[in-house]
Amino acid sequence: MAAKKYLVEQLLARGYTRMQIADNLGISRKTVYNLLAYNDS
Repeated sequence: MAAKKYLVEQLLARGYTRMQIADNLGISRKTVYNLLAYNDS
């Protein structure tokens, strides 16, 4: 989970949209948003 969150954060920082990330990783946009909302603590 943490690795996928890191990947999403890095792709966002490089200018990819959430929709592009979801398409490239084969996951839904909701999953992308959930990953970003997930707190590791």
